[in-house]
Amino acid sequence: MNNGFTAAYTAASGSFPIKIIKNHDLVISALDYKTILPVHIQLNPTNRCNLNCSFCSCSERDKKLELTLDEIKEIFDKFSDLGCGAVTITGGGEPLLHPNIKEIVEAAIQCDIAVGLVTNGKIISDVPSSIFDMCTWVRISVSNESPFDEFQTKFIDTKLQDIETDWSFSYVVTQDPDINRIGQMIKFANLYKFTHVRVVNDIFKPVCDLGSVRREIINATIDDNLVIWQDRRLYSAGFSKCYISLLKPVIGADGSIYPCCGAQYAESVPAHDYPKSMNMGDIKDIDDIWRNQSVFDGSRCVKCYYEHYNHALNALISDINHVEFV
Repeated sequence: MNNGFTAAYTAASGSFPIKIIKNHDLVISALDYKTILPVHIQLNPTNRCNLNCSFCSCSERDKKLELTLDEIKEIFDKFSDLGCGAVTITGGGEPLLHPNIKEIVEAAIQCDIAVGLVTNGKIISDVPSSIFDMCTWVRISVSNESPFDEFQTKFIDTKLQDIETDWSFSYVVTQDPDINRIGQMIKFANLYKFTHVRVVNDIFKPVCDLGSVRREIINATIDDNLVIWQDRRLYSAGFSKCYISLLKPVIGADGSIYPCCGAQYAESVPAHDYPKSMNMGDIKDIDDIWRNQSVFDGSRCVKCYYEHYNHALNALISDINHVEFV
């Protein structure tokens, strides 16, 4: 598989942190000022959802929680001033259910923050298509339990393939994978020139051998060149200085800040919501956390997927002698 292709669409699970090295502002900030910028924040605008997937990593969250538009604008304003360049609007719940989702995307753009959007696609034709047109990329979450046939019809009928955005799929492989649906998804992605398809195993029960799934796809003569097979059985212990918490934090629908999107399954006893023990602060603390570089203590984490990113960030802010002898 092309390394440049993979690097463009992956961060966790042992991938080389090429995006850190190529981000000029981040590298200069780290080298010259020992400061990690919040380059990419992840925002959960609402905990409401229109599906009830059995493998949901946030299934025990308070589904009534939702950030207001004013709170979200404040978040964007603060992070923009701190050097944020991108936001992934995700769940939590289903972000398209937020009543101000269009205004949320517009607010990010107005702050010069590029937008990525993760959705299950169920109501993709019920919201203004301009939402997707403003996004850099849109990723559709698919599983055995999602209405994929319904999504395909809506995608085609509303001519979303004509929108200038990068479309992709993410499929969660459970203990009983639906090979037919996985194949159907890959063929759809190939036909409509999606950027990629990410296939990952269930984060709480990562027992499925993705190699066997891939072999079945290949045996069905389906072209899987667009597929990133991401095995979640590989991870490391956490870091006492978790620099990823400053680089790409999560802001939950409760207004709290968490170190990464894996906070709910990082500790020795996995949760199905962001645990209070992983809370770094809330919206009012944003300036203090990043001005003071209050890095999260990840030594409590038994499951971390950002080992290479943390090593790279640590190296950037550390003093090293004889750097000219490369």
